[in-house]
Amino acid sequence: SGSDYYLNFKGLCLEKLSIYDEAAELYKKALDSKPNNINYLMNLGLCLLLFNKPADALKIFNKALEIDPSNIVIYQYKGNCLEQLKRYDEALKCYNKSIGAD
Repeated sequence: SGSDYYLNFKGLCLEKLSIYDEAAELYKKALDSKPNNINYLMNLGLCLLLFNKPADALKIFNKALEIDPSNIVIYQYKGNCLEQLKRYDEALKCYNKSIGAD
């Protein structure tokens, strides 16, 4: 129907206003209709990361990597999550993958 597209953009606007909880809910609704959409997954993961929920964000980025394992941007975000969780060795591996130095 295309409503997922508009839910995603409304989420982006809310995220820019630092209204992360509402933005995350809209991304989840967009994902209900397109659960494998990489952009929606990345937006949700980044929103959760900004909302200081790195463990939740990590789950989302792991799902995104299952769908698109060669996406270096996802590895960067996953590294950010792991760093916030003080899992530095794992974070370093993700950062290396994000720059093609694995």
